[in-house]
This record gives sequence, C-alpha cells and structure tokens, in this order.
Amino acid sequence: MINFKPIRGMHDRLPDECDQMSYIMSVIRSVVESYGYKQVVLPIVETTELFKRSVGISSDIVQKEMYTFEDRNDESLTLRPEGTAGCFRAYLSEFHRSSPYQRLWYFGPMYRRERPQKGRQREFYQFGIEAFGYHHPSIDVEVVNIAYTIFNQLSLSSPVICKINYLGSSETREAYLNVLREYFSPFVGNFDEVHQYRFEQNVLRLLDSKDEYVKSLIKDAPKITNYLSDKELIEYSYIKDMLIKNEIPFEEDHTLVRGLDYYSGLIYEWQALDGLGAQNTICAGGRTDKLCEILSSKEGYSLGMAIGIERLAMLIDQIHYRNKQTIFLFTDNEDNNHELFNLQVAINEHHLNSFIHFGVSQLKKQLNRASKMGHTIAIGLIEGVWYLYNIESNEKHSFYTINEVMEKIHACKS
Repeated sequence: MINFKPIRGMHDRLPDECDQMSYIMSVIRSVVESYGYKQVVLPIVETTELFKRSVGISSDIVQKEMYTFEDRNDESLTLRPEGTAGCFRAYLSEFHRSSPYQRLWYFGPMYRRERPQKGRQREFYQFGIEAFGYHHPSIDVEVVNIAYTIFNQLSLSSPVICKINYLGSSETREAYLNVLREYFSPFVGNFDEVHQYRFEQNVLRLLDSKDEYVKSLIKDAPKITNYLSDKELIEYSYIKDMLIKNEIPFEEDHTLVRGLDYYSGLIYEWQALDGLGAQNTICAGGRTDKLCEILSSKEGYSLGMAIGIERLAMLIDQIHYRNKQTIFLFTDNEDNNHELFNLQVAINEHHLNSFIHFGVSQLKKQLNRASKMGHTIAIGLIEGVWYLYNIESNEKHSFYTINEVMEKIHACKS
C-alpha cells in the first residue's frame, strides 16, 4: 500500500491551526476594513512573465524559488510567490483608468521553493494590503500604523519594532548603485559565486547578505541616505516625525533593502524582538511606485505591506483564539437520536454551537471523550431524562424538557 504524505514544505492544516488562522484573520479584517480597505480575491496562478518583470529577474524568488510549469498551450505559468504583483495586475486591469484611488487587501496561500524551517514553509499564507493613487507620505505612515494596530489587537507575546530605510527615486537609486559598485569592486574576487552574481546583477542585494565576510564590509559601506535629494530627505523626515508623533516604535536600518526590485521610497520590516530567533520578520512593505512603470509604462503611485500568517501565529497564545465552546450531546440509546437533533436545533437557534456524538457507550467514557475534545458542557439523554454535566466543575443537573435544558444552558453561559 502506498503511504501518501504531504509534499515537503507543505502540510495539512488541522482544526486547531484553522481556528487560530480564523481568529487572526478576523482581527486583521476588522482593522483594515475600519481604514477603508476592501477585499480582492486573486488567482493563485499567474503568467510567469508577470513575476519576472515585477519581482525582478535577479531576485532569489525568480532565480530559484518559483514553482513554474508549462500548460497545454505551452504558456509558462507560475504559482504565485507573493501577492503584490497579482494585486497590481488586477488594479491595472480593473481600476486604473476608471477609479485610480484604491485601497485593497488580499489573503491566501503563496508558494516558494525555499528550505523549509519553522515559520517558513513552501506553501505559506500571507495577508497583504495595497494602496494605489496616493503620493503624499501620510499614506505610508497609515500603512505602517495599520500593521502596528493589528499586532496590538492580537496581543502578541513579543514586543515588535519597525526597521525602516528610504531607497529614493530611480535616479537616486542609480547614483547610489554606482557608488556601491565602486566600494565593493576591490573585494569581488573574494566573493563566492552567489555574491559575485549579486554584484553583477543588483549590487544593492549585497546589503542584505548573511555572509560574515560581506557583512564585515557592509559596516563601512556608503549609506543611501547620503545620496537622497532635498525633496526625498524632506519626505523621509516627515515620515519619521509622523511615526514619532503616533508613538510607533521604529529604528533606522541603512542595510535594509528588501529582496524585490519594485521597491522605492520608504521600505520597512516589522520584527519581533523575542520568540522567533533569526527569522524574526513578521511583516514587510514599502513604496512600489516603480511597479506601475514596469507593468504599464506609465507613472503611478502605490505602496503596500504583507504579513506572514504562520510566523505571526507563533506569537499568539492559544487562549486568545480558542473557538466558541461547543456543547457535547450524546444518548444511551440510538433510538433517541431524533431528540438530540431537536435539542441541537434549539441550541443553534440561540447562536450556540453543538456537537452530537453518534455512538453509544458508558457514561464515564462519554464524559472523558467530551473533556478530551475540549468541551466544557455535555448533555446526555439517558433513560428518557436529560442530564447536563459541567465538566470543569463536575456539577450535574437533570431536566425533563428541552426548554428546561435551554434555560440551564443560558445560565451556564452567562
């Protein structure tokens, strides 16, 4: 017999994990929709060219992490590795001309063929927001603040900090890239193949290297903030001032560049200070104005952020997402199942949850089963009498009608 298992880096999400994800998304949805963001549902599969053009041909995602295949029409398709490109494509297709100002949010699975580790799988869930058409830097602060509000409402087990940097315009970036190439050029001969490729294709990517030798060089590397225009410096100062006034914790990190080619202006990462080790980034985002030019050859304004749900979930206590308690129903005679159905209808009409165990066994086994399944209340129809058991307090009450049972359930719940 073949023993089928999930593909490496992809796993089944069992009920407890689904409860946790539902709780997280209910909080996130409540927050983002209070700021006027509306949901879009995007395809999981897109044309490969969309990601090559948007994410960048030299990025790790395009180079070695995408799940790409050819369909029967020989068209190259890819399971989405991130959500921004697809959301931007939808914006250009549906809104760009008729309604250019949009605030959108999305949620769903993404796919990257990375080395699986705790909090980072090959199939992972991501929430993201994208705002289109807005140029003023106040919208940047709004998006950063939305993430901070989400973290506060989720009562994370770790404090968080927002690491920020400012990449500037294409002109600023190009000037800075030339300076970086000049700085790193004498050391290229000591680089491994990966870092030589980064030097040739996108020298900016050297700044987020984890290689100890390269990191030692980064300490003295030129900072991009020294090459920002007066206008960009004013905008960056405005953002920092707004973050301070809104009491959003942040630190400047001049080595922060993000791994995708479409970023410009403000970029940032929200990091957990405890509990996640080296892989402590739970949210990342920034300005993506370049995407409009890349994908439509026209100027435009856009920005966004994304949150990795699995990594975020590692910082949330079970007590915060425990699902509504379900009442465990059972009987000592299968002929009484119709009575259990009648009670279940009454319970559900009062917006409570119930669970019928279709199986007859000893009372002790039924109550042990209810306890192991996480129920705090069990109701059994035994020899024609209803018994309500409070499993936590070991109390037992008897009733002769469903109405009497319902009155006691409400008393227990209150």
